[in-house]
Amino acid sequence: MSTPAYGALPDYAELQCASNFSFLRGASHADDLAARAAQLGYNAIAVTDECSLAGVVRAHLEAKEAGIPFIVGSEFALTNADGAPALRFIALAMTRDGYGNLSELITLGRMRADKASYRLATRDLDHPESSQGHLKGLPDCIAILSPDYQPGTPPAPPARAASQEEPMTSAPTSGQPTGAGSHPEPTRAQRVAAWLGLCAVPLIWLLHLALGVTLVSTACADAVTQDPIPGWHGTQWILGIASVCALVLALAITYAAGRAWRKIAYVAHEKHDARRFIAWCGATASVAFTFGLAFSICILIAVPIERLCTAFD
Repeated sequence: MSTPAYGALPDYAELQCASNFSFLRGASHADDLAARAAQLGYNAIAVTDECSLAGVVRAHLEAKEAGIPFIVGSEFALTNADGAPALRFIALAMTRDGYGNLSELITLGRMRADKASYRLATRDLDHPESSQGHLKGLPDCIAILSPDYQPGTPPAPPARAASQEEPMTSAPTSGQPTGAGSHPEPTRAQRVAAWLGLCAVPLIWLLHLALGVTLVSTACADAVTQDPIPGWHGTQWILGIASVCALVLALAITYAAGRAWRKIAYVAHEKHDARRFIAWCGATASVAFTFGLAFSICILIAVPIERLCTAFD
């Protein structure tokens, strides 16, 4: 480790450092930051990209080679109930468990939003849902408040009490201000997708089943007076095409209903919210009836017509 001409800083560790994985904020590679910190004589360095651990592996390897302690961290922007920015802070993992909690918080925020963005609110840390209860207070991590001041502007007023805050909010994407809420209410497309999952997929299953029963019954009735199975191969083609179309449509609706459930469950976070319940029912019903549709298709296509006629008798 080389010492610069102007000497090393006494007992200094950089605890807020963004790499080029923080788009439009950081410019240097994570490993270059670690190497430069070692060159300047830092006691340690933390790479804290926004809601990301993308650079920690490269920085850790470089810091290990340079002989400088490395701290795993990340930066987050939280919002309050009305979608306005609440606070910005840095979380530094102190232990292996802290690293796991930090990783889980990042995953939680990323899964709630589209690619390249995230959504976290203060209630995720002070009043999380039961499934994320172990993240309350982000155990085994050190939190450092990072005020987001702009030159020439006064500091923002204090955020409202955490107990009044709800996760309506958001994360930075290119072209979107940090902390602005993207979808304070479920969109019309999300509500339509939830209802389609609840009603359309069961209807598709019933129509397909009715078509299959009608075609098989007709073929079996003709077989009594004519050839064993007159025109059954043509009927199978019709049934096969109809089955493929029905299955593709059901899968598309199921996918849309699942995404709608995930989005609405985040926005309508109260457990007894009607929108949340309808979205859950739509996602569950679409999955169940899609499996039922696939099963009935397998029966109608794979089972020989003779056995189907016997079953109908």
